[in-house]
Amino acid sequence: MTTTHPTVIKDPYFFDREDLQTIADDPAIRKGLTLYKENRVIEVDQDRDLLWGKVEDSDSDIPNEAEIRLTENGTLRLQCNCGADRDGSACPHVVAVLFAYANQCGEANELMSAADLAIKERTKRGRSE
Repeated sequence: MTTTHPTVIKDPYFFDREDLQTIADDPAIRKGLTLYKENRVIEVDQDRDLLWGKVEDSDSDIPNEAEIRLTENGTLRLQCNCGADRDGSACPHVVAVLFAYANQCGEANELMSAADLAIKERTKRGRSE
């Protein structure tokens, strides 16, 4: 899946609920949030013009790789290897990576306590080992 969307926000990889609805439908947002809350985003990294992550899915043992790339003209190019035909909108894996990125930046709605972070890390390690 490859999709291009314009963006006018300061941090091109930070999306609030309204912004998410411009790139993804409600079922993809709900599924992406579920994947994020279940700690299925196992890797997130950012470079200047690329945000990427790996997301475990309950349907497959192989993580899906999602990329959000900022193009030269200021649009976002969304890609995922899940193979879902989303009719131009983001898949749940892209949405989950965006939620994880927001959490890493400290801009998520809920700040996690130290205990929550430790549980999250143990869950990730358990799944990957």
